Amino acid sequence: GKNLIQADEPEVSGKFVTIDGEEFYEIRNYDSMLPFFMSLASDSNLWMFISSTGGLSAGRVNSDNALFPYYTDDKIHESSDTTGSKTIMHVSHNGKMLLWEPFSARYSGIYRTERNIYKCTTGNKLIFEEKNLDLELTFRYGWMNADKFGWIKKNWLVNDSGHTIEVYLLDGIQNILPYGIQSLGQTQYSTLLDAYKKCELIKNSNLALFRMEAILVDKAEPNEVLKVTTVWHIGICKHLFAEPLG
Repeated sequence: GKNLIQADEPEVSGKFVTIDGEEFYEIRNYDSMLPFFMSLASDSNLWMFISSTGGLSAGRVNSDNALFPYYTDDKIHESSDTTGSKTIMHVSHNGKMLLWEPFSARYSGIYRTERNIYKCTTGNKLIFEEKNLDLELTFRYGWMNADKFGWIKKNWLVNDSGHTIEVYLLDGIQNILPYGIQSLGQTQYSTLLDAYKKCELIKNSNLALFRMEAILVDKAEPNEVLKVTTVWHIGICKHLFAEPLG
């Protein structure tokens, strides 16, 4: 709360770069542009529409099998704070514990930051990057896909300082839809759906289940949903900690 507001308007630029042997197109300081919309390709029935703000919709086959709410592009632009990737950190810096939430508009101007975006030339991978010049940390997350595993989110945390930094990190995905909610039902029933949603974490595992208690019907009869949306993670491992991009 005592930080000075950073009001600089950085210049937007673009170039091709190589990341882990793959060619990407980089847009540097993309947050100085108006929000724009992108799609990610796959070699299966996976689809994703994503905003440069981080809001997105994705799923399999069509909008009736969405993993995130299927809305118009203007609503997806505005949903970045409630849908998709979310990362919050407590960082020990100069004897203080500071809060950093990468890509959040709520912290705009609090830190000196640089935001870059990278899209693979094959169109199937997208990486968001925020460099915090004050905390000397860089956080990146990327969306990619595989037919077997579905949509994959991968994170990287880079220490740019040259010395040890203590970080408490909370990371996850927001607004995941359970199986069985069709696109029309998302708009017609809206918050009523929340009464039917149930989330479960399988004990002694990294597997979470998002399901409906029952299919939405007006009749007093059993109508179970026998399929679920599954989400799993491998936790923080050595692959989270990366080197700066060349």
